[in-house]
Amino acid sequence: VWHLPQGDRSVYGWAPIPRSDNFVALGHVATRHPEPPDPSAVRTVPASWCATADALAAFGPQPLWTNSSLGGRKGSLWMHLHTSLLFVSRGHTFASDGPVYALAANANNLPLDLRRDDPPITPPQPP
Repeated sequence: VWHLPQGDRSVYGWAPIPRSDNFVALGHVATRHPEPPDPSAVRTVPASWCATADALAAFGPQPLWTNSSLGGRKGSLWMHLHTSLLFVSRGHTFASDGPVYALAANANNLPLDLRRDDPPITPPQPP
């Protein structure tokens, strides 16, 4: 998504790539190195469990961090107000290349445990 090269203080923002259009990512990943994060660092969820979210309502008007005092390519880190998930944005205002997703209100009783050490999930097929 974005990177700020600053020697040993570099920051790289990554957008997970869902395995199909039936899945969505709920956030981004930030690292201190240029290598992509291990796929086990993130999870995607079935799109049917999610709803699109209004960015201002989800993230508020202020970023968690910007590089405004550091120079270079403008970038900012945003934290989802309800889930604490991270989003990386090019520029100092929130911008996304696609929709922002959040778990739908009816997803509170998901049938699966989504801990990181669980095996990949195969969603149930519609009847």
